[in-house]
Amino acid sequence: MDTQTTGECLVCGGETKNRCSRCLEAGLDLFFCSPEHQKLVWFAHRLLCGPGKANPPVLPPLSREEIDEARALKETPLASRALQDGIEKIAPFPSEFTLAVQLENMSVESFEFVMKHIDGPVNDCTVLSGKPLLVAALRTARYTNPVEIVALTPNALGSRFLIDHTSALISTVITTLINYRILEQPTLRLLERPWWAPLVHRLLIFSALVQVTLEVSEEGKPHKIQGRTYAAHQRLTKWLKGGMGTGDPAYQQGLARVDIVTPAAYKAFGPVHHMLMDIVRISYEHTKKLEAEAAQSAGQSST
Repeated sequence: MDTQTTGECLVCGGETKNRCSRCLEAGLDLFFCSPEHQKLVWFAHRLLCGPGKANPPVLPPLSREEIDEARALKETPLASRALQDGIEKIAPFPSEFTLAVQLENMSVESFEFVMKHIDGPVNDCTVLSGKPLLVAALRTARYTNPVEIVALTPNALGSRFLIDHTSALISTVITTLINYRILEQPTLRLLERPWWAPLVHRLLIFSALVQVTLEVSEEGKPHKIQGRTYAAHQRLTKWLKGGMGTGDPAYQQGLARVDIVTPAAYKAFGPVHHMLMDIVRISYEHTKKLEAEAAQSAGQSST
């Protein structure tokens, strides 16, 4: 570990001068306050640690199985997910919004063209300029399939969970920037963006914390790591909404409402999520009460 500039530990948020020395060689500041915290997420961080892997981050290429799954989902309508009252609910998009349509909109190419060139190194944008996003979207598609939903959990996915969960978060952040016209399709130039490497590493570390939490905590029982993972989510959300270190008001505005709470992350928060839902419910009920009182007052004034 290198000890120079001060930063925030990616695991606990504590102020520290300790940085990953291998990532520093790659020109990237990633802070871990102690060897213990770095070891906690090492199974994830090692995938992108050091020169040639860290900056830009080199995510694993799609497997033949993943590509075959995508072809099978080609005409299946996708669905969006919402978490309401602690229950995962499915809200379908228009029936014509399929994986094929999504990839074609992102790439401005045909589905078959995308599938022909989407294998191999994720950072090879020679043919598909937005390939990192296309790969992330493809990996996310099976979790938004309303016909046969695969649970995004370590138990269901095993070794695939980490990269798939990270991909889901990448897809959420980048599509948000596209929707607010901060990034233009299909030429996203993600690898050139100074925030791209910090973003991917932060999402990967958060996904690692979610995985560890789900593996060590028992259903319905509080565990200290649940609070740590929730706090990590809060710091990540703050960093995103702050513009990812760009200082650009457009990024801050575009990401002001970004939501990176996946069903797996929500579950990992444990008892915390029940408290959050109570706060949301009370706030909603209070708002409705004020609206009713205002309407009643307006009615009395008009008589």
